[in-house]
Amino acid sequence: IESEAALIRVIKKMTEGRPGSAICFHFVTTEAKSLVFKVQLKDLDN
Repeated sequence: IESEAALIRVIKKMTEGRPGSAICFHFVTTEAKSLVFKVQLKDLDN
């Protein structure tokens, strides 16, 4: 994903038609570090 706008488009497509106010992403790095991101869906329009 090359830009913030591209990431927002991907998240919107993933959440289209689904109920809820947020989506969480859980990533595990190659060093076994855990990263969790919570995105408030209402904030994507701003």
